This record gives sequence, structure tokens and C-alpha cells, in this order.
Amino acid sequence: RLQTWAMRMSLCAITMVLSIGMIRFNKYLMHEDRFPHAFTLAAVHLGLATVLSSSLYAVCPGLFPALPAAKTQAPHVASAMLTISA
Repeated sequence: RLQTWAMRMSLCAITMVLSIGMIRFNKYLMHEDRFPHAFTLAAVHLGLATVLSSSLYAVCPGLFPALPAAKTQAPHVASAMLTISA
């Protein structure tokens, strides 16, 4: 039980550190002299995240326990995503 809790907390901490690192790096990149293309950076990030999550789902679907519920509501999820991205 303690080992499971420690593993979850470690994964949360790793996720937070990676997220903070990516945000800081993007902030560093978004400078006139470095990489002033915000849309390109966001599009590449979104595409890469989609490919990696899909690959991870294909290899180990057990890591996505909420996905079967989301699949039954796919039209609603898709329309919400389109609304958010527009």
C-alpha cells in the first residue's frame, strides 16, 4: 500500500517537473531572436502529444482506465474538442 502510494506520488512529481520544464523552455524559446512562431510550436507540441499518447495506448491500454467511458461518448467528446480548439 505504501509502495503504491509512493509510486503514484513519484509519477505525479515527475509529470509536474516535466511539465514545468517544458513550460519554462517554451517561455525561453518565445523570443523575437530565437523562435517567434507560437502557432508552430503549439501545433508541434499537440501533434507529438497525440502521437505519443496513442502509441502508449496501443502498447498498454491499462494505463487509460477512463478511455472506455470516453469512447461511448465519442461524438460528444469530439464536438467539445472542436469547440475548444476553434
